[in-house]
Parts: sequence; C-alpha cells; structure tokens
Amino acid sequence: MYSGIPQPASAMKRPSSGAGRMSMAPPRTGGVGGLLGRPSMGGTIGESGSLTAKRNSVRKSFLPGSQPPPSTTRRSSQYGRASMAGQSGASFFTTTKNSVQKDPRPLKDTNFKRKMQAEIQEYLLENNFEMEMKYTLGINALVSPTQKDFYQIFQWLYMRLDPNYQFAPTKPEAEVMPLLQYLRYPYSSVITKTQLTAVGSANTWPTMLGMLYWMVGLAQVTDQYRSGDLDRIAEDEGHGIGTARIVFNYMAKCYNAWLNEIDDHEEFEQEMLQAFDERDAGLNDQLKTLQEENQAYKAELQKLTVEMQPLQQAKEQRSVLEVDIKKFAQYIELLENKSIKLKDQIEKVRQEVEASSQELEKAKNEEAILQAQVDAQGLSPADIDRMNTEREKLNQGIQQVASKLEESQRKLDEQELGAAQELDTLEHAVSRYNQLAYAIGITPASAPHAKGRDFELQILPLVRDVEDESNKLLLDSRTGYQPAQVLNADIRNFIKPFLENLRRDVGTDIHNTMDDSIKMSEYIDRIAEALADKKDELETLEAKVQGANNEYQELKETMQEEINISNSEMEKQAANLKAMRVGMNKGRLEAEQKLQGTCIEYDELHQAHNFQREKLHSETQKIVSDVIDFKIHIQKSLEDYELRCEDALAEDGSMP
Repeated sequence: MYSGIPQPASAMKRPSSGAGRMSMAPPRTGGVGGLLGRPSMGGTIGESGSLTAKRNSVRKSFLPGSQPPPSTTRRSSQYGRASMAGQSGASFFTTTKNSVQKDPRPLKDTNFKRKMQAEIQEYLLENNFEMEMKYTLGINALVSPTQKDFYQIFQWLYMRLDPNYQFAPTKPEAEVMPLLQYLRYPYSSVITKTQLTAVGSANTWPTMLGMLYWMVGLAQVTDQYRSGDLDRIAEDEGHGIGTARIVFNYMAKCYNAWLNEIDDHEEFEQEMLQAFDERDAGLNDQLKTLQEENQAYKAELQKLTVEMQPLQQAKEQRSVLEVDIKKFAQYIELLENKSIKLKDQIEKVRQEVEASSQELEKAKNEEAILQAQVDAQGLSPADIDRMNTEREKLNQGIQQVASKLEESQRKLDEQELGAAQELDTLEHAVSRYNQLAYAIGITPASAPHAKGRDFELQILPLVRDVEDESNKLLLDSRTGYQPAQVLNADIRNFIKPFLENLRRDVGTDIHNTMDDSIKMSEYIDRIAEALADKKDELETLEAKVQGANNEYQELKETMQEEINISNSEMEKQAANLKAMRVGMNKGRLEAEQKLQGTCIEYDELHQAHNFQREKLHSETQKIVSDVIDFKIHIQKSLEDYELRCEDALAEDGSMP
C-alpha cells in the first residue's frame, strides 16, 4: 500500500500475521493527510533534534517519480474518489490543466537578465551550492550554461523545496516538466522538451533563466516560512498567528514522538507553556505601552476639545490672509498702472524739455549769427526795419505759394486715389476674365480652345518693374498710360471676335449634343419597356417561389412535430437516467455513512487502547495489524464498488 500516512516502526518491521481476518477498526483518519496522501514539502515544519533525524531516515517523498505507482492497470480509488476527502485537503502542488499562459516578464531584456543572474548567483553562494552539490560552476554558468550546469542548479533548487526527493541518475530532462507542473509554475506550458535538450541556446536560455529565477523566489519564501520570518511579517501587518504557530509546533513534535513510539510529551508541554509565557510577557509589555499612549492621546484630545481647534483657527486666519492678499494685489495693480502713466508723462515732459532746449540753443545761435552779420554790414535801424518789412512780404508770398501747392497736392492725391480704385476694379475684372477663360478652355495657350494663341490678360503697370512704388501708374516721369497701353492684348479687335466665333462653335456643339440626348432618351425608353416585360416575368417567378416556400414551410412544420416527439422521448430517457444516477448516489452515500460510523467506532476503540496501552501492550501489534487489514479490505471493497459503478455507468451509456 502507498498511503500518505506514515506508519509506526512496529507496523513496518514485520508483515501482517492476520491477513485472513477482517478487523472492525478503520484506518486512522485523523492527523496529517487523511485518506489523501499529502506530498512532502521538505519535512514537517517544527521538527527538531533527534525526532527529525529519525523520521526523515524512513520517510519517502510522495512527489511524482519518487516511488512506483500503486497499480499499472487502473488508478487507486484512494486518490480517485472525490467524495471521501473532497478538494479542501488537496496539496499545494496539485496539478491542474491550465490554458497556455504567456510569460509577461521581459526575459530578453539585458538589464532584467542581469538582475536575474545576479540574484540567482547570490542565492547559490549564500546557501553553499557548490559544497552541497560538490559541483563547481563556471564563470558563464548563468550566461551560457551547459546541460549539466542547468540540471545541477535545478536539482539543487528543487531539493531546497523537498529534501527527500530522489532524482533519477539518467535523463534528468524527463523529470523537469512533471516537477514544474507539480510546483504550479505558471509558465510551464511554454517550455518544450526540445528546449530542455538545448538549454544553453540563445533562444531557450532566457526562458530557463526565468524559470530558475522563479524557483529561487519560491525557495526564499520557503526558507522564510521555515525560519518564522513570515510569522513576524504577518504579525507586523496585524495578522497574529503566533498562538497557532506554538500549538502547531507542539502538535508536530507530539506527532513525531508518537511515530517514534515515545509517549512522554511533558517536555513538549513545558516548551509550549514557556512559549506562551514569553508571548504573554511580550503582549503585556505591548499592552502597557499602548495604554500609556492611549492616556497621552486622551489628554491631548481633552486639551484640543477645551481649546479652540487648531484647524478652525488656521482656517479663519487663512481667510483673513486671503482677503488681505486680494486687497494688496488690487493696491499693487493700481500703483503699477499709476506708475506706468507717470513714467509716460515724465518721458513726454523730458522730450519737451529737450526739444525746447534745442530750440533755445538754435535761436541763440541764429541770434548771434544775425547780430554778427548786422555788426559787419553796418546797417542802420531804418535799413533793418525795411528789410523786416520785405521779409514779411516774402513770407506772405511763400505762404500763398505753399497753400496753392498744398491744394494742387490734394487734387493730385484725389486723382491718384481714383486711378488706384479704377486700377483695382480693372485688376478684379482681369482676374475674373482669366478665371472664366481658364474655365472655358482658352487659357493657357495649350488649352483645347486656345488654338495655340495666348488669350491671358495682364495689367502692364502691375507687371512692369518700378523702383519707386509711387510712380507705378506713370509710363515715365512725366506721362501716364494710354488706354491701349494698360493691357497686353487688344480686347476689341483680337479677343472679342475670337470669343464670338467660339460662342457660335459652342452653340453648334450644344445643338448636336441635344440631338444626341434625344436619341439616347428614345433608346432609354425602349430599354425601360424591355425592363417592364422582364419585371412581369420576375413577378411570375416570385409567385412560383412563394408557392415553393409555402410547401417548404409545411414540410418544416411536419419535421418539427416529429423532432418534438423525439425530444420528449429523449427527455423521458434522460429522466430515467437521472433517477438511476440518484439511486447510485444514494447507495454511495449509504456506504460513506457506514464508513463514517466505522470511523467513529474506531475512535472509541482507539481511546480505550490509549487508556489501557501499558496493560495491553502485547495486543498492540495485533490491533495495528487488524487496522491495516481492515484498511486493505475497505480499499478493495471501494475499488470493487467503484468498478461496479463504472460498469453500471458503461451499461447505462450503451443503452439506446
């Protein structure tokens, strides 16, 4: 038998002497494992001292490949019946069929690969890989490894998780995939057997490196779990599991002692009491600290309740400061505007002062010059008065000439403005003409109706290069443009006759086109009459199709009635099958209830055995043998019952 329950040494030393007798006591269902053998996770956590050494010496790993299967013809019912243990006790390493999941990690990124290589190398060095495996890795073992490098690292990492697993000496690649699936490696579906035979290739190694990196992380978490670091982290997060850990350690040690036939558990009880005392002392200190902090917080709360709340006070002060900020901002803006105006006024006054100073200096210079001239000429006051009178007359004449010149300039500007407006009108007309000419196809010279001649108009004053923009309307400095000199072509004698001839030709084309249109309309009418005839034929065919559809619907309804009758017959057969399955489940439940009653009876007998163990020590081996025989009998009975159920299901499935 390949049960997951470790057996005492007495039961393992000799074979059963009462194989022909059936005992009433069922197998042991309490403790670790139950009816489902729980795989090893590297030994029982909490074991210590000689108990661990003794237990590990006889216990085997229950992972796939560590031992031969119970049967080569059919699976064992101990693992196959879900109703006996359910799925709640399934191992952490239970395999499930998952869809192909793509690895989201950037395995081919250089920086990420260096990070993985560094962490794997650090873990191997910290945990004495080379000493334990007696194998030395090369410098490039994590860059371009050999097959042996990879499998040595993989085996060592896996034995960190399950120290009792024994690898086969040959074909290590055959064990990688089952073990990865057993570890529930989420990306095992992307690893192929071909990759396992060439792990060092450039395309395969990033995937394998990511797998080793994941195993290193799992091994680190397992190390933390064994050392109790995870308990400390959980307690820091507010999830206290210290009490459960103490009780679990006590139960694990007692269980190992029982397996080694040691009934004195007083030492373990003292260790448990001491652990609880230490935990209580720490909790009391923590409670005292929390009480002191609570008193301090209460005093601070009382103080804040009596006095004005700091938040309210800060809000009021903030509102006052915000109002002040708005007022100061408005005042600063007002001062800035006023400063800008004053700066402009100061600049204007400064410019006026400078101009006045310059005028005054100029007047003084003129006065000095005139005074020097007067002194040099030796003029009398009468001569000076006469000269002033003549100067005034000349100034008046100059003013009259200036006013006439200004009037002439005004008229010239008006005429120039009118000419510019007329030129804009002409430019718009020429632009419109050129657009229409391009539309009807007479420009450019290569247009279809241009016949190789250029009919595009240009305004010569706008085309001619003139240095002075004000003289662009003048042919020269004295003469303006004549009407015939404004455009580049003669509209009356050249363009207009050509357009009239073009209009006649276009009119002739229009008449010809209309005649063709009439002929085409008659042809379309004939086609419409033919389409009407075809439409009548189509309606006749549609009537025939409608008749065929009606016939099809009648046939369809007849077939649907026959299908409904068949479905009702199938439902009756399904109800019968369901009733048969209910009967089978009822029988199975009765068998389970009977087994449960047997288990209860065993517990009662086991308690009586523990009470009278010293007195009835000679009967212990016999009871253990009876238990094992009964377990074998129950297993065989369940297997026979399961075979009968499968045969019955097969017969039901073969029935019409």
